Amino acid sequence: MKHCSIRFFALIAVWLVAGCATTDRWTSRPQAPTAQAHRPAPPPVSAQVPTPEPAKASLSFRTEEPQALASLDGPSHAVPLHGVPSRGVPSHVGAPAAFAALHQVEGSGGGSGVGWLNPLSVRGGLGFTLDPDTFLLSFAGDYALSEQFSLGPLLQLGLSGDDTIVAPTLNAQYSFDLHGMGPELSRLNPFVQGGLGFAFIHEDLRFGEDDDLGFLFNLGFGVEYDLTDRFALGNNLLFNIMPDEVNQENFFFSWQFATIRFRF
Repeated sequence: MKHCSIRFFALIAVWLVAGCATTDRWTSRPQAPTAQAHRPAPPPVSAQVPTPEPAKASLSFRTEEPQALASLDGPSHAVPLHGVPSRGVPSHVGAPAAFAALHQVEGSGGGSGVGWLNPLSVRGGLGFTLDPDTFLLSFAGDYALSEQFSLGPLLQLGLSGDDTIVAPTLNAQYSFDLHGMGPELSRLNPFVQGGLGFAFIHEDLRFGEDDDLGFLFNLGFGVEYDLTDRFALGNNLLFNIMPDEVNQENFFFSWQFATIRFRF
């Protein structure tokens, strides 16, 4: 009985030792990595991509045109003015002159705007005279001294079967500015004029001829309409006064009902 108890306790001891060894072997085996261990860590806050801010509205100004205008400041550059109703401004002029001309065109002083850059012009006309009655041809040349004032020679030539009138004078003309009265009137150029000269009158008589020469001054008015910057149509009247009778005449009236002007 005593030996059975010893064997029983010996078996129990062996079993406990074997169990402890088995437990140590399993606990010491490396464990397989879990999915949680390999999950990438979130990036630090400082490494995160910043959210873009909404674009701010900004104002921008084009500077090309002012620079271009500034670069033209000089007499050697030319500015095309084909698209501008030049009113006497040539097709190409230096930049400073171009802007000065446009300033004159817009009406900073009156007149037709013609004369600053096209001072020379010629004019021809058709009409008639009364007492004596003749068919009238007229020829004039004008030089614009300012935008409104011009000066030049005028020749009136009256022809008929019995009478001939030759009246050369030096005439001055003053034009009025209508630019402030609207675009429809901006091409109209009303004017007044006056001149000094002399008159030669030839008269065919029944029993011969009679010629006479004397002093003459005239006063009149008219209007012109600018078709372009070079051409204008017009109409004007003159009262010709001869203080000393010329061939028994001391006055004749002339009406140029159709005139055309050309500006150089």
